[in-house]
Amino acid sequence: MTFHRELNELQLQTLETVISGTAPSRFELSHQFGVSPQTMTRTVKSLVDNGYLDEQAESTGTRGQPSRRLVFRAGSLLVLGLVLANERLVVTVEDLAGERLYKREVSGDFREPDRTLDKATAMITEAFTAVGATERFVGIGIAAQGFFIEKGRRVISIGNPLAWSRVNLKAHFETCFSLPVTIQNDAKAIAVGTIREGLSRRHSHYFCFYLGGGVGGALVHNNELYEGVSANAGEIGNFVPRNDFRPTIGNFLKIANLERVEDWRNGRELPPSVGVWCREAGASLTLAAQIAVRTYDVDRLFVCSYMPGPVLQAICAAIRLEPIGSNLLNPEDAHRLLRWPIVTPINETSLNRGACALAGYHFLRNPRNPQS
Repeated sequence: MTFHRELNELQLQTLETVISGTAPSRFELSHQFGVSPQTMTRTVKSLVDNGYLDEQAESTGTRGQPSRRLVFRAGSLLVLGLVLANERLVVTVEDLAGERLYKREVSGDFREPDRTLDKATAMITEAFTAVGATERFVGIGIAAQGFFIEKGRRVISIGNPLAWSRVNLKAHFETCFSLPVTIQNDAKAIAVGTIREGLSRRHSHYFCFYLGGGVGGALVHNNELYEGVSANAGEIGNFVPRNDFRPTIGNFLKIANLERVEDWRNGRELPPSVGVWCREAGASLTLAAQIAVRTYDVDRLFVCSYMPGPVLQAICAAIRLEPIGSNLLNPEDAHRLLRWPIVTPINETSLNRGACALAGYHFLRNPRNPQS
């Protein structure tokens, strides 16, 4: 039942392609990966025999043997996601296709590492007990609030920077649960979530902002997360002024006079004070967004947050961007010749889904064995 630990590169590529929702045939996969039909047949058979994929006959309405389409078998391979934030912990279990099986969220003060790690470890243990079948888990993804001082291992959190700097998160959770652990900060977890949701198949290069307790950023380049030397690439939130118009969840709740985002009534119009705040918040994000455009040469920016949809849309509408080279042309020629950056709000991709996506991303992109 632990065959998944021995998958080679071609098997993982096949899994990832099928999980993306395209339902390919064996012939289409052999053409896509440039391997012989015989090699592809052996690869698919191993995944079907071990219960990860199913083959479904496609009804064509014509005579002859119908082609068989590959689909992921729901629940066959699982990931666990953990969100570590100063004010909450979230544990989620999903299968590799994103089907949620379990979620638990606890609010509190989690600025100190000892209390936080004890509680998080207990929550993960409870999740494994509730879901069962631990042999189906391929990894743990952790979305942590803060920035790395040791890539993939140690994160400095705003809560207690020095105390967190001494904690090797990867070693702690791998020792406790004997599973591969992948750690990114919150913005990069969101970016990996967008890769799983398929954005990177439609847009090869883009930048993600995450508006949560702070303002984070991440770059997706050629369908992959770009990390940099210390996994801190893209953190340009420091260019957003730290005032009441900084587009964070805390500032939104204060201007909307709410205790939680969930208290927002769907369908309501933006109150005038909230509308003004959204325009100012978008304006405050403009410099960082323009830096992303000019530094990373992207023409698509996604602004991700669990703020209410109308609020996030209003913030994005207030961001004013210009493409590289617009300063050299008159406005008419600039609009005619240049690709103007597009800003798109996304509030469906939550941080806890990004944490699960981290584990799946690491599993699918890191073969254990060479291709056979």
